[in-house]
Amino acid sequence: MPDYLSVGEIPEAECISIALYLEAEELITLGEQLNAICDEAYMNGENWNAVLTAYLEQNAPELLEELEPDPEAGMYAAAYPLTEENRIKVKQLAECIVSLISDPQTLCDFVAAHAEEIEWD
Repeated sequence: MPDYLSVGEIPEAECISIALYLEAEELITLGEQLNAICDEAYMNGENWNAVLTAYLEQNAPELLEELEPDPEAGMYAAAYPLTEENRIKVKQLAECIVSLISDPQTLCDFVAAHAEEIEWD
C-alpha cells in the first residue's frame, strides 16, 4: 500500500478505518490539477470527501454503505463498522483510491464533467 494511504482495524471502536494523508506529493500534485479545473476544488479533507463521495455514488455506490467519513484539514479519514463484509469493502475502497491517484486523469475528467454536482466545502 502506498505511504499516502493506511487501512487498519480499531477493535476497541469496533471499526475498520481508512486514511488518506493529503500532504503526500502525489496528492498535492493531484490537488493542484483538480483546483486548476475547478476553483472550489482546493483539496482539503472535506473536499476529498466530497469528490470521493460523488465518484463512488456513480461508480461504486455499495462502497458508501455504512461508510462514515471523518475528514480533516490534512487528511481524509473514514470508517466502516468492523464486519467481514466491511473488511472486503475497505480493501475495495483503498484499491479505488489508489487507482484514482495512480491515474489522475480519471479523477480530473470526473471533476471536469461533474464539478457543479459535487458538494464542495
